[in-house]
Amino acid sequence: MSLTEWRIQLSLVALAVIPYANALRAGFVFDDLAMVVENPMVQSAALPTAAVFSRPYEPGSLYRPLVFLSFWLNERLAPGESWAFHATNLGFHAAATLLAYRLARVLLSDRAAAFLAATLFAVHPVHTEAVTGIAGRSEPMAAIGVLASLLCLHRSFASVVPRRWRAVAALFYVFGLLCKESAFVCIPLAALLRWHVRGDNPLALLRRPQGAPELLALLLAGAAYLALRFCLLGSLTLPVAPSWLDNPLAHTNAPVRIATAAVVLADYVRLLVLPLSLSADYSYDAVPLVFHPGDARLPAALSLASSCALLAWSVRPRVPAVATGLLFFLLAFAITANIFFPIGTIKAERLLYLPSFGFFLAAAALARGLLLPERKVGIAVCSAVLLALALRTWVRNEDWQSNLALFEATVEAAPRSAKAHHNLAVALHHAGRRAEASLEFRRALALYPEYEEAAFGIGRMYEERGILEGARHWYEKALALNPRFNVARLNLATVLYNSGRYAEAEKQFAEALAREPENPRLLAGLGLARLALGDTSAARQLLERAARLDAENPEIRAALEFARRAARRETHL
Repeated sequence: MSLTEWRIQLSLVALAVIPYANALRAGFVFDDLAMVVENPMVQSAALPTAAVFSRPYEPGSLYRPLVFLSFWLNERLAPGESWAFHATNLGFHAAATLLAYRLARVLLSDRAAAFLAATLFAVHPVHTEAVTGIAGRSEPMAAIGVLASLLCLHRSFASVVPRRWRAVAALFYVFGLLCKESAFVCIPLAALLRWHVRGDNPLALLRRPQGAPELLALLLAGAAYLALRFCLLGSLTLPVAPSWLDNPLAHTNAPVRIATAAVVLADYVRLLVLPLSLSADYSYDAVPLVFHPGDARLPAALSLASSCALLAWSVRPRVPAVATGLLFFLLAFAITANIFFPIGTIKAERLLYLPSFGFFLAAAALARGLLLPERKVGIAVCSAVLLALALRTWVRNEDWQSNLALFEATVEAAPRSAKAHHNLAVALHHAGRRAEASLEFRRALALYPEYEEAAFGIGRMYEERGILEGARHWYEKALALNPRFNVARLNLATVLYNSGRYAEAEKQFAEALAREPENPRLLAGLGLARLALGDTSAARQLLERAARLDAENPEIRAALEFARRAARRETHL
């Protein structure tokens, strides 16, 4: 490698890290808490290899064993230190940036254009969810697998030992799949690579992969992964459809799903061109569904797609990489676009991580070939754009410093997201700002009247203020929306008990206990309710079971001692 190449790659590492440096101050926020802090696999002292490879992570049925192993290793090296997790994310992002540069060199055959594409990839603020969010680590890890696999396939085209490079490409592909299932797009991207380099028809290659041995190797690896996924999850896609709140497209017909997905793809382009308003959540109703062709967003999205296709076709003789980049962008979304099947979310900025490379590839090729032929002008314009993007990234990272900061920004960017208002309410509650939390819970419920967790949150606000009748009303509303909401039933039973309505409390405790027979809080609650109703023997048995399950709980121990004294008094009498 020449000295110039070394300098370029060191520059790319710096560009990938410096705009995200303030992310090292961020804590564990949003999904980081469930995936890292509260995840038994990550917190386990023993290496959880069998656990992470043999079962998916719930909720969401996520099968990403290598990501969770990386979390476990982070926790062992720096227990509880969020900066170490963020630093690892930055390392993965820097590695993905270097691979993006190498692939851009292959596809653009121009060092300056490749450097521009890679720098756009490095500094763009749309990647903050994937890089600054610890839980977003699966995106850069999967992208590393895909990009490295494509580079190895390219090496196999001219190698005297192509089988070796195909084998390495297949290994990187499997690495990507074990980080995130969306890495499956490596197969169509490999066909696109061969079309760009050799001129082979990609559709013909996918129909007859024996004509391209490297594609056959990927197909075999992909088939093995799908078989493993089916054995573990019982489904090739999501085994259980996401809720309407998370992705309403999972509950609509195909025309509505495809039309809305087209609008979302167009909005992704807007985020790449002008990333002013960024959000960590786009759940219901941040993206209104497209129910009829007259929706103004659909013609606008189709016009944008037509314009991009026309541009790619018109400049292809001079700048063929524009078409390649735009096709890369579309193909990289094949799994996550909600077009062929619904996924767990209607829209998410983290999903742009790998596809954005194709867009930046096309933009760099167009800028180099047509728009900025003058070197000085081109350097000035590109530097200004990159500086603006890097500054936006730095500012956006500040939103990820805490849950409160993140969801205040999310509500501002996506004011119609019920989930964003709910999450902000939870963060406000943790900050002790109960009045504001109650208001946000009500806003979430107004946006999505079936939101049982928002009703439950309002009930908690009433209970903590000592307004038991108001708490009872909202807990009952939460249970009316979801009768299996056991936490709401526990709280309702507790409110009834504290109100002196022991028979009603006993009924609610017993119904909740039928669903969770080993829950010590439910056992203790039912025991206290029966003690209040005079059934001392049954109360003592229930409290003894609760104490065995949670021996360190002082409240359960005190209740058990109270029941034992009551039993002794009855015996004495």
